[in-house]
Amino acid sequence: TLLFLFSIIACCTIVAQDKLESMANRLKSFGTKLPQEQVFLHMDNNCYYLGDTIFYKAYVRRSDNGHPTNLSGILYCELLNDDGFLVERQMIPLEKGEGHGNFALADTALYAGYYELRAYTKWQLNWGVTEQPHSRWAEEYFFNKDMAEDYYRDYEKLYSRVFPVYNRPASPGDFSQDMTLRPLSAYYKNSAEKPGTTVQFFPEGGSLVSGLKQRVAWEVRNEQGMALEGTLSISMPDGQTITSETLNRGRGMFELTPSEGQTLTAQFTPADGKGNPAGTLPASKELPEAETDGVALHVSTDTAGISISYATAGSASQEELGITVMHNGVLKHFAQPDGNTIRMNAEAPGVYQVTVFNSEGRVYADRLCFYLPAGFKHTNVNFSGMKTGNYSAFEPIAIEVQGAPGANMSIAVRDAAKGEYIYDTGNMLTETLLSSQIKGFVPHPQWFFQQDNGERRQALDLLMMVQGWRRYVWKEMAIQGEFQL
Repeated sequence: TLLFLFSIIACCTIVAQDKLESMANRLKSFGTKLPQEQVFLHMDNNCYYLGDTIFYKAYVRRSDNGHPTNLSGILYCELLNDDGFLVERQMIPLEKGEGHGNFALADTALYAGYYELRAYTKWQLNWGVTEQPHSRWAEEYFFNKDMAEDYYRDYEKLYSRVFPVYNRPASPGDFSQDMTLRPLSAYYKNSAEKPGTTVQFFPEGGSLVSGLKQRVAWEVRNEQGMALEGTLSISMPDGQTITSETLNRGRGMFELTPSEGQTLTAQFTPADGKGNPAGTLPASKELPEAETDGVALHVSTDTAGISISYATAGSASQEELGITVMHNGVLKHFAQPDGNTIRMNAEAPGVYQVTVFNSEGRVYADRLCFYLPAGFKHTNVNFSGMKTGNYSAFEPIAIEVQGAPGANMSIAVRDAAKGEYIYDTGNMLTETLLSSQIKGFVPHPQWFFQQDNGERRQALDLLMMVQGWRRYVWKEMAIQGEFQL
């Protein structure tokens, strides 16, 4: 009887291992057969006036190998006004993944405000589709059901850039940056009350697991979305207090070992004299409840690769588990570990997705990390020949450009004194490596790559844990029938 029992256990283990490997194989096949695309638009300025023309160069690349796309021949570029209404949509032919176009800002038909330039291919619309919350009776106001579906359909990660458009200059050479509100435009006044404070928690791997030590990232902002600085403190039942300081952009991290059924509350105290708005209020927030079954995941990167360690609790400790590591939707590593630590050498810089799952396709833990190799250079183009000081009007400018031989480049030259300070300092590198892979807007993305030090690497890791939206949905790629093209 004992031998028979051992045979059953061994058989179940082999079946589970086969299922894990089958999912990994499908993941690998999906990433090579259905690669995604990434778009970047190089605009000729960072602000405009009514009457100007917006010139842009488009670059579309395959995410799996970084090469110019051969999947799409048309790029759709849309200009939206301050109210979010479509001004114009253009269809740009792509040749070897490149194209160009322009939008004329007619001062007789448009008004000043913050405009959005959006770009996408039809192939991109296969991923990241969500439906905005709405009541079913609201669909009755549309001419037909298809129009309602289009209105409430949202695409999570198409290329988007917001920039200011100012009033037409009153006289030649007068570049005052005035933006007149329309008389009938609706806008919200800031509340006269002190701005509220919001604290959010992001356990590494996705959820807290009782009895297991985990890292938890946190973020604090006011109701206008401004990052705040200060200290977070958590009083534990044993009398000890966990404290954590904000490290970068209102984010911090602490370690915690939660217990089942335990309710913990964190208190945030704003720091004085560190750029917080006057009257910033303290806040308190309960931590999420710990689960009894799960995996506590810990991922770290260095200049040579990625280290993964994990601990299990409850039913997860009795199951065969698999770990996959993906980069740009391509499977880079698969393991059915018999220990609790995995080391993976990496080559290409960028966002990697680590997923821990069982033989039934249940994802126990999942997180993004950013790998940056030693000696990484954020640019391979150098400019020289510009003189120090100011140029006079219409003075010729000689610039020597050194870059990769045979590469196509687009260069925009503008008057730095007449530019506008904006938070979007992105370029092709920051868009393809970083911004297009995570959720929400990333202010000053170029900052993360200007230097290679512990501060920037720590800030990148916090960014991954807080804004770690998944461009590549693991279940859609690994489970048969989950994805519809």
